[in-house]
Amino acid sequence: MTFRCRDLSGNIIFDADTMPTAGVCLGAFDIPAGVAFSQTFPGYTGSTIRVLDARGSTAWGYTVDNDLGYPRVTSPAVAGDRYSVTVWAMTKPSLTPPTGIVVTRADQTSIVLAPGGTGLYYLGSASVVSTTANSGLLTGSGSMGYHTLEFTSSVPIIPVLEVLQGYHTQLIEVTRPTSTLYRFKARRCDQSSSDATGFATLLAPRILCYGRRTSPIGPPFCYVKRENGELAWDLMAGQNVLLGALATPTIAASAGSQSFAVGNASETYGVIGPNGGFRRTGTVSGATWRMRELERMFNRSSDGNLVSNEIATFSYLADSNETSSLQYVAPLFVTRHTGI
Repeated sequence: MTFRCRDLSGNIIFDADTMPTAGVCLGAFDIPAGVAFSQTFPGYTGSTIRVLDARGSTAWGYTVDNDLGYPRVTSPAVAGDRYSVTVWAMTKPSLTPPTGIVVTRADQTSIVLAPGGTGLYYLGSASVVSTTANSGLLTGSGSMGYHTLEFTSSVPIIPVLEVLQGYHTQLIEVTRPTSTLYRFKARRCDQSSSDATGFATLLAPRILCYGRRTSPIGPPFCYVKRENGELAWDLMAGQNVLLGALATPTIAASAGSQSFAVGNASETYGVIGPNGGFRRTGTVSGATWRMRELERMFNRSSDGNLVSNEIATFSYLADSNETSSLQYVAPLFVTRHTGI
């Protein structure tokens, strides 16, 4: 045991040895349109740094260098809408000598709390505002529907797509109409039933929204502030903290089903990141080709492991076979949630 925090009733609400720690967030940054970005991370020399956009994809146009002797993340000014990114330390940095509060797991495999890091806490779930139903036919021309969800936050958020056994789940799009409003398009569909269109039956997905806290919970209080006075860690909110990952699998740039060892059968978890592109496949139907577009969706096995499958979301008839596809390697976080 390296570090634990209990509430007034003696319940453990933060335990460094049981927290997921495949990455520590170094900050969520709100970047206005047309403004260049530069942020340094002293104390994280030797750590692998990853920059993610609001959807959880690797952020485009960002450069990580160590020219100053420690990581620096930069990006040129980008025209268009306001956006946000999160910066993650994926591996343990050199901690000689450490400054500030540093907590590692007992086996020293990873870091849990560190200077410059920040806790990401459950702020609430996005609300469904509209539903686009399945349309057309899977056997002819048609498309799978989706739900539109929204969440309002004064701080940048990290959306986590909940993954449940028995359902395929996919995050399609993340937009930010205003500085405080986040809008999502997502799917959750039944693995074992279809409606009259032939597409899987849709159900409302759940998107858990995480961000930094602006004030600590208490009393009692147990918190750490950053050098600029912002709240970095609120350990009394430890049950609902996103401290990295249970696993960081990589979706291979190939077709088919893939399974990733997580082994978390007892608790809710979700994913951060894209689903890995799409693939088109066709079969002859009379004088035409029946084309289907397959997109990757997530589900979980009975023993808690993460599964990625290809699911038909769009179909159409064509004069010839079309083989275009967009397959890409997709980094993922598999996150753990307690008490939600």
